[in-house]
Amino acid sequence: MNKKPSKHTAAALKKYLREMRDCLNQSVPGFDDKSIYSIRFSRIGKNYKIEGAPVPPTDRIGEKLEQSFNKFMSNLEVKYDNKVEGLATIGTQLDTFVIGYNNYKNNGDEIVSNTHCIEGVI
Repeated sequence: MNKKPSKHTAAALKKYLREMRDCLNQSVPGFDDKSIYSIRFSRIGKNYKIEGAPVPPTDRIGEKLEQSFNKFMSNLEVKYDNKVEGLATIGTQLDTFVIGYNNYKNNGDEIVSNTHCIEGVI
């Protein structure tokens, strides 16, 4: 069942999507020419980490990109056990996103992976 976010959550998601787009526009050549852009991410512990980011997280723009991404993801209901890896695809012109991720958890001696997807148009 699809769940509609609250008015405040939708406004926050829109704000952080725009912040991410601004950072990517400043750091990715030809960003405006694309219709979507994908970000690979992982999470172990408290924060998400963008992997293979167009700018390093030590750079001012890279730091803002990672902060905006973490705030964006905190407004979504991401199932988290031990480790999360995934791909976030965002629209470059429209407020759209698709988050696909694997949630890894320990099940006795083996590690079990569950795949999840979150889609949104704001």
